[in-house]
Amino acid sequence: MREKRLHKIVYALCTLDDSQKILRITCYFILVITLLTIFVCILWNANWIFGDDHQIVRTTAMNKTGLYGHRGGGRYWPLGLFDYNLLVFIPFGCTPLGHYVYNVVIFLLTFVCTACLLKTIVHENTKSLLFITFVFSTLFVTRSFLYIYMEVIFAERIMLLFLSIFMISYLKGKEMQQNSYYFIALSSACYLTYCKEPMFGVWLTTALTNLFFGYKSMSKKESVFHLLLIANSIVYFVQWFFLEFLSTKTFYNDVLGWPGTREELILKICRSDPILCLLFSVFIIRLFHVVVKRDKKHLYFDGLLFGAVCYTAAFICLKLWRFYYFLTSVWLSIPGLVYWADFLIKKNKCKTVIFLLTSTFLAVASSAGTVVKSIQTIHNARKNDMKIIKKIAVWQQSGTTILFYGENNWYYTIWNSFLKYWTKSNDDVKKVNNLSEISDSDVVICQPNKETEPLEKRGFSIVINTTNGNVLKIN
Repeated sequence: MREKRLHKIVYALCTLDDSQKILRITCYFILVITLLTIFVCILWNANWIFGDDHQIVRTTAMNKTGLYGHRGGGRYWPLGLFDYNLLVFIPFGCTPLGHYVYNVVIFLLTFVCTACLLKTIVHENTKSLLFITFVFSTLFVTRSFLYIYMEVIFAERIMLLFLSIFMISYLKGKEMQQNSYYFIALSSACYLTYCKEPMFGVWLTTALTNLFFGYKSMSKKESVFHLLLIANSIVYFVQWFFLEFLSTKTFYNDVLGWPGTREELILKICRSDPILCLLFSVFIIRLFHVVVKRDKKHLYFDGLLFGAVCYTAAFICLKLWRFYYFLTSVWLSIPGLVYWADFLIKKNKCKTVIFLLTSTFLAVASSAGTVVKSIQTIHNARKNDMKIIKKIAVWQQSGTTILFYGENNWYYTIWNSFLKYWTKSNDDVKKVNNLSEISDSDVVICQPNKETEPLEKRGFSIVINTTNGNVLKIN
């Protein structure tokens, strides 16, 4: 089979003229180098990173199932990390390397599905290869793209895979009117809904756009598909409202939200992710054509594009600013941006397309320095963070009492989880709230700044400093 496929590729290359051969070989070369670089970045120095990895460290890293996403503070995405539970059934799955190899597999599947999607949209082989190369070269230098695969606590890495599956299945279902494609698309959408909260709004926007503007020309299968998308969103919203909203006193965005105005947040997001500027521009143009000119011929792309803007707007309204949130918006916009670029090329607007794509790529590439720093930061954390835990564990095993001082449960959970993982112990680190419970021979972990000062007055000094807490002892 492999020999036949290789023969087909060689034959296809031989039948092309010289310029097309050079172009295709160049594209393949760029893609291979890009993919290999991504694999190396994900796998190199594989280790846990001190902080949010505590969710992994106390479940799949301990060969235990039961890992879910986030609940609490108004957040409700229970399936964001659920797929990691599969690693418990793989021989080396519980190791750091096992988790990162799994991330490489997820990325590869995402790449294949997205490449198939773009080939389906563009049709013509050489041109589709150009778009695939451009898209992944641009994503490679995007601020948060590699980031979500180089750590193990981001729901976005599995979301991009299911989004790719959803978009290609939805497109195939629309073109071929086969129930199997609609079923795959709907299943992907249902799973995605429980990976991040604003996804329910994406399905509502996509479904309502298609139903409202294209219902008369829509097949029965497609209308049922969109109605089921709406039903799925309603079911999720009801769950979120009763399980999270009613019982929450302090919301996540109140604590970790953007401190400035929403206008400042929009500018910051657009500067860090210039693709969103292109997305918003195309959105305004298409909104005018759909609403005013009643253009109903491209609702598949318009629905996804409008959904991408809806997703972005949700985080802006909530003032949740972390850059990796907006990768989902970028992914939803890829089919529309590629389709309209191809449309302009067919209309002999090549100069316009080249200008827009080049400008976008250069704008994104301007943040390449930030990408490199981010990669370095992650690898430094992989090399050094567990050394800190090992050092404290050695003290503990030598008979020194390790205490956590303070009331902050978040920091306590992180330290307790990592120390139990390293020592393979079921005993929790003792948590104290009064200085009188601490002896001079103890090693004390506490929240940075807040509890450090009274300990220093007592004669303790900081021996380890991290963003997740200080470690103090009397020398």
